[in-house]
Amino acid sequence: MLDRSAAAHQAGDDIEARQALGAYLVLRVIDRVIGLQDDDAPEAREGLQFQLASVTRFIEELPKDEEVEASHLAGLVRVLGAFERDGERRLRIGLLAYSWHLEQAGCLEEALDVLGLSEPFYRKAGPDELTNLGMTAGRFHRTLAHWDLADSGYQLGYESAEVRHDRRGMLLARLGRAKVLLGRGNLPEARRQIEGVIAEAEGKDLAEARAWGYADLAVVLEKLGLPESCLAAEYQAFNHFRDSQERCRALNNLGASLRNLRQFEVARIAFESVLRTSESWYLRTNAFVELLGIHGALGNELAFHRYWNEAREEESKMPPMLRVDYGYRVGLGLLRFGKGSAGRRWLEEARSIARERGLNEWYFRLDQLLSSASPETELRREIATPAAESSDELARIEGGLRQYAAALSQ
Repeated sequence: MLDRSAAAHQAGDDIEARQALGAYLVLRVIDRVIGLQDDDAPEAREGLQFQLASVTRFIEELPKDEEVEASHLAGLVRVLGAFERDGERRLRIGLLAYSWHLEQAGCLEEALDVLGLSEPFYRKAGPDELTNLGMTAGRFHRTLAHWDLADSGYQLGYESAEVRHDRRGMLLARLGRAKVLLGRGNLPEARRQIEGVIAEAEGKDLAEARAWGYADLAVVLEKLGLPESCLAAEYQAFNHFRDSQERCRALNNLGASLRNLRQFEVARIAFESVLRTSESWYLRTNAFVELLGIHGALGNELAFHRYWNEAREEESKMPPMLRVDYGYRVGLGLLRFGKGSAGRRWLEEARSIARERGLNEWYFRLDQLLSSASPETELRREIATPAAESSDELARIEGGLRQYAAALSQ
């Protein structure tokens, strides 16, 4: 958070700099609360109260209008000010909500720090709260490619859901563990576990787990080289989700499936619809990366640079997998536009990140590409699949997405 504050200050964003500094100060107070013992000297408690009062004044001076982070911080200091009255539970809830905000803002390392800071307060938590903690920790660690820690988080989520006979929570935790297997490259076992969840997710009360199952299955099928099956599963997910942001996630994945089938125009519609509807930092940044990749593939250099400029502003916050994908698509685009040396540098950096983070599938793909691409290499533009070669399923999906995009424009 101090790094974010310094970067914002250097960029001239005083509000962001003060918010990040305020976050650091609030978390230091919470850390001190955690370490406070019942038999500590009165001076220690007085010092804590003085520190809390100072931090509270700093947070109260932050602008709150349309500044979500400042509101989260204000809520946390209010809880600390009345900590003796159900303080631990309220602090757990406040820290979890703040970590979700940081995730949506693309500050994943900070989100994980906040979640880790809240862990000591879960000693008295019930199974429902432990399910949320485990699932959230699993998701954060998985996004950052911390595979063992991600699996442990999902296991905690499963066990706590099992205690209270929560079938939905158990199924979602199983999907989380399957996504860890997917991240590690064990596609057959990931597929087996996901299909098992879909088969068990019968009934209206398990519709969310079924939708997530289809979304995760589509990712596996794409990696197994079954693009048509992937597309059908993703469209099922898009139609099953009711939450607006989850529909955006499904739409994002559907766009990727269409891009893989070289249905570039329909994929463009999907990703532009994501930009119109999603408030998620990750989904919006991923859409920029996908759109620069699509226009790079088609040889549209002007549009490529337009979306590259949008993505470049978020580069420092990208988690490993997105950062590798970004480097790959920028590198390919530069090769297509005759900038071989620059393209290779982007691909080499992406390969380095993939190696460091254990993203084996990405590493081998990039290594193979680099071994065949010299600085003089200029890739040809890709050719979109002709409409006449599209299946009935593709035509149905295209019609549905065009109607969806038209409704958004009204």
